Amino acid sequence: MPNTSLGIYYPDESTNITPLHTVLGAISTSVDGYLQDNATVHTVANVAGRAALVAAYPPSVSSPLILWRQDLGTGAKLEYTVDGTTWGTIGTPSFDTEAARDAAIAAPVAGMKAVTGTGATLVEWVYSGTTWVRGWVPTQSVALSIGSFTLGNGTLNGYYQRVGDWVDAQTFITLGSTSAITGNLTVTPPIAWDPNQKMPVGQLQLWDTSTNARRTWAVMSGYNLGTSYAVCVDPVAGTVLNATAPWTWAAGDTIGITLRYKARYA
Repeated sequence: MPNTSLGIYYPDESTNITPLHTVLGAISTSVDGYLQDNATVHTVANVAGRAALVAAYPPSVSSPLILWRQDLGTGAKLEYTVDGTTWGTIGTPSFDTEAARDAAIAAPVAGMKAVTGTGATLVEWVYSGTTWVRGWVPTQSVALSIGSFTLGNGTLNGYYQRVGDWVDAQTFITLGSTSAITGNLTVTPPIAWDPNQKMPVGQLQLWDTSTNARRTWAVMSGYNLGTSYAVCVDPVAGTVLNATAPWTWAAGDTIGITLRYKARYA
């Protein structure tokens, strides 16, 4: 039986072509075998199309099935399987919402990644084997929310980033002539922290520029007080930062806040 260099059967002058359907069947079988053995990328519309393809071309370790699934998230529509049941994704698919992710990836496998949202709401997820876990949030140029404080003509800037369960955040404040601390200063985190985290969640670097006095104080999780914000305290004396502590604040004085804490899972 003659074959091309790719292993595709064809009839030659010595081939008995009667009955014709037998010859044509042998040609189609050899073509199917070549396409399957050489990991051709098939295109399907959705999961139903994928199931039909598995039935037509049962995959194996030596002949994996690779397909382009049109309803999978933007950026990663390639899937593969060696058993027809467990599917891996080539690349990281992106979805507008978590609901869209769950609808498209109905049977995720451990280690699979997906992205939801854009910009400030973008989150990379990793499937643990039982649930989707937040893996990474890009750095956001968002300052902490400061309570009992009027910025006035002062400056305030900062950022935060989440990796897994942990959040790092920094904010730097320079008081202006119309800035004012109006009560006990509080800090609200950019992402809610774990309510079981009843411990310091960060520190403050305080600077009185008129006297060059400097202090390092603690940021204490407000869950100790039944709140979602943190208070800023002297770790030795327990004094709370306010309009006159640790000194009377004036233009040019600075407050640097650094947080590192375990986030609440949402």
